[in-house]
Amino acid sequence: MEVQQILNTMTLEEKIGQKIMLDFRLWQQQDMIEPNSIIANLLRVHNIGGVILFANNLKKRTN
Repeated sequence: MEVQQILNTMTLEEKIGQKIMLDFRLWQQQDMIEPNSIIANLLRVHNIGGVILFANNLKKRTN
């Protein structure tokens, strides 16, 4: 499917969501190293275009 065809099928809300990039350095005062169900749902429901990763996000889990 060509880009213009995809754009023609998207709602205005979906297009706006694709323009947004969020960062999640911390979640509940702790480094976020993986998205929880709340974050995953937020990204999916609002059709968010991307997530910015920082060093805080790239640590290994300790548990």
